Amino acid sequence: MCISEARIVDVGRHITQDRSDAAFLCVGRVTGVGLTAFLDALKHRVRKHPHTGWSKAFLALAQGGHRIELCEYSGPWFDVNSVAVYRAALRFVTGAARTDTMSRTD
Repeated sequence: MCISEARIVDVGRHITQDRSDAAFLCVGRVTGVGLTAFLDALKHRVRKHPHTGWSKAFLALAQGGHRIELCEYSGPWFDVNSVAVYRAALRFVTGAARTDTMSRTD
């Protein structure tokens, strides 16, 4: 993701690491009147590019002047694109859940 003056200016895998300001983890929360604008942008993108990701809908909104707030996340995450990675993520989450439960009872 490329950011300029606290605004998203580009999103996608085509961005090289040296140009990237952040990673877009494809996690978002859309609320209020922004939901209608987001759904409209998403429908428009899918009609033109059926195999597009929804991150491009966020980019279209940002380029259209809508306020997109970013949040920083520095914890673990998995790009789940195979069964093996899914299983690794599941093992990680299951182990983290047990550790979290035990620490709350101490």
